[in-house]
Amino acid sequence: MKNERLRTLVTFGIIILFLVVTVTTIVCILLLPKSTTINSKEDDDWNKKSMTCTLDRQALMECPSGYLEVPLCAKQTFQQLRMEYIPQSVQNSSHSPPPCNAQHYGLVSTAIAKINMKDSINNEKEDARNDIIFQYWILATFYFAFGGDDWRLNYNWLSGLSPCKENWYGISCSRGSNPSNITIHVVVAMEMSANQLIGSFPTEIMKLTSLQILQLTGNDISGTIPTEIGMMNNLLELNLADTNLVGTIPTEIGLCSKLYSLNLHGRAVLGTIPTEIGRLSMLGYFRISSDYLEGTIPTEIGLLQQLTTLQLINVLNVEGGLPSQFVNLSNLSEIILIDAFDDKTQFAYFLSCLPRMTLVSLEILNSGLEGTIPSSISSFQSLTFLSLKSVTFTGSIPTELGLMTNLNVLELEALALSFTSKIPSEIGQLTNLQLLNLGRNELADNSLPTEITQLSDLCVIPLNSW
Repeated sequence: MKNERLRTLVTFGIIILFLVVTVTTIVCILLLPKSTTINSKEDDDWNKKSMTCTLDRQALMECPSGYLEVPLCAKQTFQQLRMEYIPQSVQNSSHSPPPCNAQHYGLVSTAIAKINMKDSINNEKEDARNDIIFQYWILATFYFAFGGDDWRLNYNWLSGLSPCKENWYGISCSRGSNPSNITIHVVVAMEMSANQLIGSFPTEIMKLTSLQILQLTGNDISGTIPTEIGMMNNLLELNLADTNLVGTIPTEIGLCSKLYSLNLHGRAVLGTIPTEIGRLSMLGYFRISSDYLEGTIPTEIGLLQQLTTLQLINVLNVEGGLPSQFVNLSNLSEIILIDAFDDKTQFAYFLSCLPRMTLVSLEILNSGLEGTIPSSISSFQSLTFLSLKSVTFTGSIPTELGLMTNLNVLELEALALSFTSKIPSEIGQLTNLQLLNLGRNELADNSLPTEITQLSDLCVIPLNSW
């Protein structure tokens, strides 16, 4: 009897203990923060290969009417990237990144790509993984800043995590080393000319320091050239021609010490050509055009010993002609002046500023140069192309042109030459001449000398041709 009572008490105690444990467990579960439960389940779910984290493209289309929500699957990764890539000063602002902008889209897209492509980069070293993700973020921001969904060609963009392995349109890559000497594929060229890019420059693209070629000509790019351009210290070619960029040329351009080709042909570049251009010791090609450019041509350009081609177009407000220091440009072979210099610079002085031994091509159209065509022009023995059009020259055609025996093309069109001038027979000595254009000149005698008509390979544009 006593033993039976003891067993009953033990059984009852076990039941009570079970109930206490059960109730305690239930209470703990109910009091556990919901976010912890969701995040745990979220991590489990999105680590499964069968799950894919996606970006709501429709939400992109609806901006700026609403804020692009970060998908639940990417929130944690998004916050990590945001802390790493966005400056603290911006993070502390009330709404950063602002809703519906390229920087926000770029971060969201990068977070999603990092989650989905985790397995593909797990074999990479940590530094290499970080560089791959950072490179993707820069290009994703570029894509959204310039309306990538509406580009003429955008195949493979934002697919995968590596633009190099996925062959994104316009992107070229090379094997390079990061600061930790780990070999990775880096983007070295972006060739997006005439591709319907619309928007303003995201400064993030300037952080792509591996870039060597940036070609964006023929796109509707607004805003200014970012001062951060100086960060691109491996840049070899910068082509921003025929865009809607405005503002001054940043002095930081002088920090691109490896730059070989600089094309700023446009209509709205303001201010002057910065003297810092003279620091570009490797510059071989320089083209600039703007109705609003003023001041003078910097003498520092005379320091560019590698310069081979100089094109100045629509620079009528630039004064003083070319600096005398240009005579030291020992590799200069081509000069093109179109609508340049409206301050009545004497042509003879202009020629005295040029290197005589290397110049192969000289083209001048509608320039403020004036005076006569001096006989000293014959000292430019390397010239094969000489084109002077719509320039207010006086006097006559110099007979010394006949000494320029390497000429293939000679154009002296609409030069307002003297009414007493005639076509010199000495031009018939130019046995390599293939094109002769003397049109739109009111000469006293328009007849071609026999010596010229006997040049068998010569094509002559009619003298009265308009």
